[in-house]
Amino acid sequence: MLLNDGSGDFGPPVNYAAGNGPYDVTSEDFNGDTKPDLAVANKDSDDVSVLLNAGAGLFAPAVNYAAGNGPIAIVSEDFNGDGHVDLGVADFNAGNISVLLNDGTGVFGQPVNYKVGKLPWDIISADFNNDGDADLAVTNSLSNNVSVLLNKGDGTFRKARNYEVGLQPADVTSGDFNRDGKLDLAVAVRSVRPRDPLKVSVLLGKGGGAFASPVRYPVRGGGNIPSGITSANLNGDDKLDVAVANLNFGNVSVLLGKDKGVFGRAEPFGVDGEPSRIINADFNDDDKPDLAAAKLAPDEVSVLINTTSSSP
Repeated sequence: MLLNDGSGDFGPPVNYAAGNGPYDVTSEDFNGDTKPDLAVANKDSDDVSVLLNAGAGLFAPAVNYAAGNGPIAIVSEDFNGDGHVDLGVADFNAGNISVLLNDGTGVFGQPVNYKVGKLPWDIISADFNNDGDADLAVTNSLSNNVSVLLNKGDGTFRKARNYEVGLQPADVTSGDFNRDGKLDLAVAVRSVRPRDPLKVSVLLGKGGGAFASPVRYPVRGGGNIPSGITSANLNGDDKLDVAVANLNFGNVSVLLGKDKGVFGRAEPFGVDGEPSRIINADFNDDDKPDLAAAKLAPDEVSVLINTTSSSP
């Protein structure tokens, strides 16, 4: 935990124990005291650690809750509509997701598990069928598909519907890419098979939580093993674009959105090292989304400031 002094500088880290192999983290107000808490997916101890905010940037000791086998990714959302934020966890070794409902005090119930594909890697939550309830989408890195689980409205989920996306899908993002009022999916598809062009798979929403077959876009500039992905309007034209972290080639590829959910050719931006995950935010307060990529090697983060001068 690094606290910001208000100038953009951070104090020394304060470390809090979690479970074994903490792999992903999310933050929400779990106990209704208006302070953001933490939840951590612990891949090697098969549990989730919840650390409630004690005020002044301090956290109470972790309380651990059983999840599935190998929790690797976590998302927080109110799944049962009771006003309390719940947890969804992708269980890498078990091939399922675990949903833990919050009683409103930051205490979570026993996990309810739902079968997805083999080796689930990333999980996101959004309302894919426009019914007001938070649904789930999970990438499955070994079965080469994405599982979409629609919420029944009470925090339980329908059987997963799987969509083939390409070899070794990694991270997934969601947005209305063709501006038809239905959420779409974009997946970083990673592969090391010789001569297999590396791609981003885009699945346009058909309504009712269903998705069309993927349209695949090559990642140019030597992009190898797409890993992380994020979506934002990067060039100010009111169309969502995607940015992909290319793990083995030290660059980030940007694909600009066009009409009808079509994307242009990927353009690479060098970041050196091995970028694995990517996010977007307006880091310099100029109303344009910038990019930040976490890198496995060297151990650092690359920040790319958006220099778009005006809408095209």
